[in-house]
Amino acid sequence: MDGHRVFYTDQNLVNNNVDNYGPGDEESFAEAELKFMHFVREWKKNNTYIYREQLKANAMRHKYFLKVDMGDLHSFDDPLVSMFRNNPTDVIKRFESAVEIIYRNDIYDDADPELEEGQKFQVQIHSEENPLMLRDL
Repeated sequence: MDGHRVFYTDQNLVNNNVDNYGPGDEESFAEAELKFMHFVREWKKNNTYIYREQLKANAMRHKYFLKVDMGDLHSFDDPLVSMFRNNPTDVIKRFESAVEIIYRNDIYDDADPELEEGQKFQVQIHSEENPLMLRDL
């Protein structure tokens, strides 16, 4: 059975244990959350706050997600994009937390029966980047 061996290596490409990050990393994640909140509230295209308006419109239709263009995020804060690419699982949780805070503070109104309190939101990141084959690198 010499040709039928299975080899395994844990390259630690996915880190699900937040405790493995250094002491400053939690602060970095908190800073990422604040930056993303600023991005959602302030990013404009054609004199329209596109993400703030998208969030409000989606919430009014009971669609609890926000679709974000990676290009806009890249233009807003390149280090934030790098952090997202290096730790996507942890950073997306912070992005979603930021959106939930914005919804609770800026959009939700007790007097509006159309809006529901305490909703969980999903952040969807999409990109127009062209993927490259490994052999093309």
